[in-house]
Amino acid sequence: MRAHAVRDLLASGGYSVSSALDSTVPGAVVLAGSRYDYEKIASDGAGASIVLIDATDGRFDRSALEAAGARVGTKRLVRALLVLPQAGANVLLCADDREAMKLTQQIFQACGCVPTDRGPLKNADELQPPDRSLDSEFHKLKSANTDTAP
Repeated sequence: MRAHAVRDLLASGGYSVSSALDSTVPGAVVLAGSRYDYEKIASDGAGASIVLIDATDGRFDRSALEAAGARVGTKRLVRALLVLPQAGANVLLCADDREAMKLTQQIFQACGCVPTDRGPLKNADELQPPDRSLDSEFHKLKSANTDTAP
């Protein structure tokens, strides 16, 4: 579901979206599922200019992003914390490559988001998605509270 929401967001910004890398070399690849699907990531090493953007919803794993970058053949890595994949969302970004950061900012701006540069990739460990483990309990309490309101 989340990957579909990110795909729709990127398409709304005018970007061509594919679920796998094909023979064309894109300018950027956005990883948006709950974890990386290595089967869909090219391994020919022909993508040194590709910007690899981690917009997954799990906890950030730098070593996994670096491994995905090595598989593609790029070191242009960006972490994008995108809690709500929709226009107007604030997107927190970390990257060591300034040009990769600039391209990522342009992508999310074109989609109606507000990108915020949070510095180098080492800062990405501080950018974690909210803990969703209590969501169901919150909804139960909210529902119970509205059911008993006078």
